[in-house]
Amino acid sequence: MAGIPERKDNSKMSNPGGKNNWRQLFPAAVILVLSSAVYVNTLVNGFVWDDVMQVLENRWIRNTGYLPDIFSKSVWSFEGDVDSNYYRPMMHVF
Repeated sequence: MAGIPERKDNSKMSNPGGKNNWRQLFPAAVILVLSSAVYVNTLVNGFVWDDVMQVLENRWIRNTGYLPDIFSKSVWSFEGDVDSNYYRPMMHVF
């Protein structure tokens, strides 16, 4: 029709060569690589100090039946009758 401009379908022309995608993803890729490079050397390290007791030998983190104890006792109570004012229940939950 005369006088009415024709509408163009922009969905086919969104990114013909993929160059714009790379420009948009490059900053995120740089951040991902740099943040991974900072911590990659920690993957080969072992446990330190009390990690063996707190993680490997802790029966509270293997059984959901201990949830009431986790939220009502100190962090070292899984070892038995231990006096401590160190309260961190979320350490055992996650």
